[in-house]
Amino acid sequence: MDIVLDTNIFFSDFLMNATKFKLAFDYLKKTNSKIIVPQIVYQEIAALYGRKLEERFGEFKRDKELLDGILVDKTKFDFKIDFNGEVENYKTYFKNKLKIQNKDIIPYENKYLNEIVNRALCRKKPCTDKGQEFRDVLLWLTVLDIAKLLKTKELIFISNNTHNFSSGECSLHSTLLKDAEDAGLKINYYESIDHFIKAHAVKIDFITKDWLDSEIDMGIVDQAIIDKLDESDGEKLRERAESREHEQTTGYFNTISPDVEIDDFYIYEKTDGSYYVEANYYGEVEVEFEFIYKEEIDEGISRYRTETRTKCLSIEIWVTFGIEIKDKKISNFEIIDWEF
Repeated sequence: MDIVLDTNIFFSDFLMNATKFKLAFDYLKKTNSKIIVPQIVYQEIAALYGRKLEERFGEFKRDKELLDGILVDKTKFDFKIDFNGEVENYKTYFKNKLKIQNKDIIPYENKYLNEIVNRALCRKKPCTDKGQEFRDVLLWLTVLDIAKLLKTKELIFISNNTHNFSSGECSLHSTLLKDAEDAGLKINYYESIDHFIKAHAVKIDFITKDWLDSEIDMGIVDQAIIDKLDESDGEKLRERAESREHEQTTGYFNTISPDVEIDDFYIYEKTDGSYYVEANYYGEVEVEFEFIYKEEIDEGISRYRTETRTKCLSIEIWVTFGIEIKDKKISNFEIIDWEF
């Protein structure tokens, strides 16, 4: 089944190299489907890429100035970017990555104007209660027209804009559902590629919780969690500790030991016969923090002695591992998401 992706699906990975995109591309290959791009999405993603490029370049220049500030011999190069040229390069990359041609970029029609105005005035989805988001109406009308062009009159639409497109239960809003039904169309809505992939999960007899537990070295899992926490700036961990203890930390923390186990998992069967598993682990991680304590040494007089003390806290943690299985052996696994 062909897929339409909203612009927001590309925000976190402009180059589409993440596992979720690889699995989506695998689905296209397996089902002989394709991605169809609305013109509004194509224009938006190019504009967003250009702005992100300028933002990153600005950060680079600021860092370079800081570096120059401590160098005896200043850096000699004058780094420049042709932003317009890079955006054009990205548009070519975007089409090649999605294996689309110009004919697969569906233009919006002038006839949409009256419907956009009507939905804004009537506060009809995907417009907001304030009559805003005409861009989403433009996208939705294009999605309907795309579905009309398909023999099956059915497609997959993925957008994380749940406020305007969803009923709040990972399904298409009832107003939009009626739009599709009245036109004899079926729009299968998903709020993310992850949501879409999970919906296409399969059951493989040998891949069970017990099998995963036996095949995965928990020592490696624990170390991966420790490394992930240590790689972060620790700000969220420190905020969690300070809110719990009502005391300020020095900024020091040390991850000691996680204690997690598989909560649930899903399996995606790839076209090459291998499997991709996302396993959600839940448990606690013990973290050592250094707190600042103020002790009053003269009663009634604002004189304090400050000292530091360490304390270990157990913090709930959720970790998602992406696991690749080939020939009934785990070939690779890595942390793809985590929350505490």
